[in-house]
Amino acid sequence: MSGKGRLAEFPGTAAEQEFWWEGHILEVLHGLPLGPSDETVPRPEFDPGQHSLAERERSKAAALTAARHKVTASGIKQRRQRYQRDGLVGLADGRSAKQMPAFGKVDAAVAGGDAAGDRLDGRGLLEDDRIPRLADQGDPGRP
Repeated sequence: MSGKGRLAEFPGTAAEQEFWWEGHILEVLHGLPLGPSDETVPRPEFDPGQHSLAERERSKAAALTAARHKVTASGIKQRRQRYQRDGLVGLADGRSAKQMPAFGKVDAAVAGGDAAGDRLDGRGLLEDDRIPRLADQGDPGRP
């Protein structure tokens, strides 16, 4: 599946974060942020002609940390590498795309309450029609 097709797997907030990160990663890679800008010359700390990639990663980490987005240079490097390998999807927090089944790893027939007399209540808990019948019979161990 293409990277853009996979974006649909992520909730809206995760997709927004991917685009936010993309601008920062592109500035580290090429010196200019993504999107319309009057800037045609890289900011000095992100100029590829003046600074190594590692230096630009450190500068980006410092700039984001100063803007209250705590991130390390190694975190920027990891995101850059994922972006270069996987594109925009590489910037996503993969945990947000994982869909757990409604009942974990339990077989749907069991979770659905297909056993005789069982059904789910509104909270996802099993209701058992047999419980009132057993309660009406009393405890055979008691006089």
